[in-house]
Amino acid sequence: MKTNPPKLVEYRLDLNNLPPLTEEQKAELEALAAQPDSEIDFSDIPEVTELRMKSTTVKSKMVSYTLDRLPPMTDARFEELKALAARPDDEIDLSDAPELTDEQWKNAVRHRFYRPVKQQITARLDSDVLHWLKSQGKGYQSRMNEILRKEMLAAMKR
Repeated sequence: MKTNPPKLVEYRLDLNNLPPLTEEQKAELEALAAQPDSEIDFSDIPEVTELRMKSTTVKSKMVSYTLDRLPPMTDARFEELKALAARPDDEIDLSDAPELTDEQWKNAVRHRFYRPVKQQITARLDSDVLHWLKSQGKGYQSRMNEILRKEMLAAMKR
C-alpha cells in the first residue's frame, strides 16, 4: 500500500507588517514568559518533523582592485592619509592589535604559507632516478621539487 508523504505547511510572516498586540495578548505573553517550560502545555502545537527552507541567492557585486586599476585618489582622502602619516607613533591606538613580544616571535615561522609559482620545464633524468621517484607513488614531480628545494635551502645556508 502506497502512503502519501505528509503535507508540508508553509508559514510566512512579514515582521515589518505585524499588527500591534492587544493588551490581552501582551498579558498572555508575559504570563507565558514567567512560567517554567515544564508547566507550558504544548499539546496544541503540531510537532515539526521536517523543516525545509528555500535557498535564497543573494546577488552582490564583488569589487577588487589591482595596483594598475585603483580608483582615483580624492583630495579629501589624500589629506586624511597625510594627516595620519604626520601623527607620532605614540598616538596610534594599538589596543586591538598589540605588538608581539620576543617570546611570541620565538616560535614564528617564515614563509609558512608561501606558495611559489610553478614553472613547467623539460628535464632529463637518469632512468633509475625517475623510476625510483615514480615507485614512491603519486606525486613524483612534487617529490622531485621537494628534494630540490631542500638541497637549495641547504646550499643557501652554507
